[in-house]
Amino acid sequence: MDYSVQIQEAAERLLFWALEEEHVKLVEDATKIYLKGSESDKDMQGFNDWFIHDYRTQDGKSLVKLYLETETVTDEEKDVFKSIETSVYSAFERIGVQDKMLVKDIFTKLDYVFDEEFGNASVMLMRIYKIGSKHIVTEPPEHMPDQYKPVLIKGMLEKYNEYCRLFMPMEMSDFIKKYSQVLYRFLNVIDNTATEHALDEDEYVVYQSLYVVKDLKEIYKRFKEAKHMELALDDEAGSVFKLKNNQTQEVISEIVLADDKVEIECVSSDLLEDAKAYVERILDDIGAHLRDEIVNIDDLIG
Repeated sequence: MDYSVQIQEAAERLLFWALEEEHVKLVEDATKIYLKGSESDKDMQGFNDWFIHDYRTQDGKSLVKLYLETETVTDEEKDVFKSIETSVYSAFERIGVQDKMLVKDIFTKLDYVFDEEFGNASVMLMRIYKIGSKHIVTEPPEHMPDQYKPVLIKGMLEKYNEYCRLFMPMEMSDFIKKYSQVLYRFLNVIDNTATEHALDEDEYVVYQSLYVVKDLKEIYKRFKEAKHMELALDDEAGSVFKLKNNQTQEVISEIVLADDKVEIECVSSDLLEDAKAYVERILDDIGAHLRDEIVNIDDLIG
């Protein structure tokens, strides 16, 4: 039995059902959640996948649950739809085990075993389904360069810890499922950064500068209004802006606003100095420089 085909067909049924005219409000609400804090339609990348699998209404209903409330399906089809509802999208590492394909979620540390081989990269981005005792992947994994692994881990853990501090403790596995759009946003930022800056294959170094501010909301407002600033990520835990060169439109730095601090991140010391000069004009008298530092892969992992 080819569960992969059945899962893909069921996912298409869900999407077409949701796009019917009577469900337009559902799609509008989902779009608002996915684009919260964004100013660019480019951030819709990954929306359909998230919408089908991970979107939940205000009362916690999945797209699968809404569909099954109005449509009749067989018991076998129910198992397939359940696999969609409970699927996991994350970043995984391949673990070397003889005669098996074993991957580990780099965030939750959960292991998944597969019957067949489907990739050799050490870090893979993919969605995993489970039917019975079988784990299934319907699309080829997206391979992520190893040098981005510590950046992704650092970013996601910061978001997770901030959520737990501000709201309530939550298992990492639940956070990854409930707020997978955060992962999609980070991946979009990483993809864009990979295009804009080619990283050295032997060493990854980030040049950082940290500021403390008196009024983070005011700084956020100033950043939104500033020329050459683009909002890349925005949620309760913090915001990420990109500072672009006013002539080439290349990204000079990424700037994180969180916990009454502003952190500038650049790939060279020269870019950091340019970014600091620009940011300090925005901060004016409500921000103070704390320190500069150079962070390598070992620092990020630690």
